[in-house]
Amino acid sequence: MISWILTLNVASTLVMAGLIWLVQLVHYPAFGFVSEAAFPQFAVFHQQRISLIVVPVMLLELVTTLLMIYKPHPAFPLRMALASAVCLAVVWFSTILLQMPVHQQFIAGKNSALIAELTLGNWWRTGAWSIRVVLLGIVLQRCAANYAAPAQNSSSTRQ
Repeated sequence: MISWILTLNVASTLVMAGLIWLVQLVHYPAFGFVSEAAFPQFAVFHQQRISLIVVPVMLLELVTTLLMIYKPHPAFPLRMALASAVCLAVVWFSTILLQMPVHQQFIAGKNSALIAELTLGNWWRTGAWSIRVVLLGIVLQRCAANYAAPAQNSSSTRQ
């Protein structure tokens, strides 16, 4: 059976993984097309609006990941939960130590070297969230297998 904690963890991770791939392949490269004059205003707009999406989802993902460690799901052994948490730590440290400082610098104006640095550094988050998706996919597969097993056993006893 899938718990509400696992459900929220999977949902928040999938949202963030999809969003980070969009940001990595479309949004950050599009920064280069914003004019120099408009860039500081764009940077503030971006920070304010993206935060409305990512902050609640990232916090939900963090809390449910910690709960999965505290109370592991049978299909999500502690070692997998810890590996998933390490990936999430990479995301948070990368966000706080790499991406946020660059975004703050954008308020002063457009800088092509910083756009390239932001895009390159964002691969840490993209990779970490992608690994989390794979780990959670394994967990969902295990849940599906456990769910199907009792149904198969009960149908074979009827024959």
